[in-house]
Amino acid sequence: MTYKIRFQNVGNDLVNRVVLRDELPEGLDVTTLIRGAASHPYQFRIEGERTLVWTFDNINLPDSTSNEAESHGFATFKITPKLDLADGTELPNKAEIYFDNSAVVITNTVINTIGEPADVKPGDMAIFPNPMGDYATIRIVPRQLNLNEEEIQSIEIFTPLGVKVVSLDSLTGTRVTVARGELAAGYYFVRVKSNKGILYTGKLLVK
Repeated sequence: MTYKIRFQNVGNDLVNRVVLRDELPEGLDVTTLIRGAASHPYQFRIEGERTLVWTFDNINLPDSTSNEAESHGFATFKITPKLDLADGTELPNKAEIYFDNSAVVITNTVINTIGEPADVKPGDMAIFPNPMGDYATIRIVPRQLNLNEEEIQSIEIFTPLGVKVVSLDSLTGTRVTVARGELAAGYYFVRVKSNKGILYTGKLLVK
């Protein structure tokens, strides 16, 4: 699994020091950690057993009003889940960001699910498990990686003849779990609309 922690100085002054803290979920194997690219030079350490810490000293990060393009930064890493995790195990992860002496900023929580397709690309939709039993999770990956606010707004499921059999509205988040309900075994077409008006389509097999 690859993680990217992004940060931006949206204050009104230059930031001299940025600290990222990421307490990993128990399901990730810390011994497999590989540090990746970062936007600026940093020092790295692991606190305790599971907390990753990046320290960007003398980063001189301008505020977004003065220089929007240079107000961003990031750090990346790769890590492998533990081998004994069952399919469906969720691995939630988030990070804390400290700018100088300002209050901590908490990132959005990213949830990876064991057994979920790993090759979901921007602009794609994943349905898992597929074939579906009693439940299936539908996940979208925004076409624009910086479009963090894109979420699922509605889900529609159609028979091969175009008959709508499921309609879910007023949804939120990038993943939604759908119950089989009265769906008979067979193939269906799934159409997802995001709150940005973007459509995602896919096929679902109910067993």
